[in-house]
Amino acid sequence: MKENPFVKIINGLETEKNRQELLNKQLKIIISDGAQIFYLDKFEDELFKALKDEFNDKDDWLGWWIYEKDFGKNKKLTARYKNKKPIKLDTPEQLYKFLVKNMH
Repeated sequence: MKENPFVKIINGLETEKNRQELLNKQLKIIISDGAQIFYLDKFEDELFKALKDEFNDKDDWLGWWIYEKDFGKNKKLTARYKNKKPIKLDTPEQLYKFLVKNMH
């Protein structure tokens, strides 16, 4: 089965975030001033903005899911929407279905 393009983009963002964190960790061993040394934020910011626009995500579900829920890994955080019932948003696929259903 072909991977959903949204899921592919989200997985790519997570992979790049992990690579950047690893590179920064390794470079900080060499450069000890504690500054973040490497980050491709311009490309990621533009991609993030494009996704927010595509889904009309005015409530910042994407930002919450990526940064607060740490790409779905933080199982302690739960989401609630209009009916106040918990929403299961642990995977990019679940996030995609939620956004398609509620934001378009």
